[in-house]
Amino acid sequence: MARLQGPYSLITEAHTRIDEFVRAEGLALAPRHDLDDPIGVLGLNRYLNDCSDTAEEDLLARACMPLA
Repeated sequence: MARLQGPYSLITEAHTRIDEFVRAEGLALAPRHDLDDPIGVLGLNRYLNDCSDTAEEDLLARACMPLA
């Protein structure tokens, strides 16, 4: 899981950093096949505040990627 503060456009970078960390630690992400996989395999982004009433620099999210 990665915590993100700032614009939601940084979600892709958060996922990239999770992937880099997982590889560096000798771990593996849960195998994915397509977007119809269960959420437990796909992972998720959890948005912790509302972008319609929160300044972009104060937005909070968590990118969650399951391990194999």
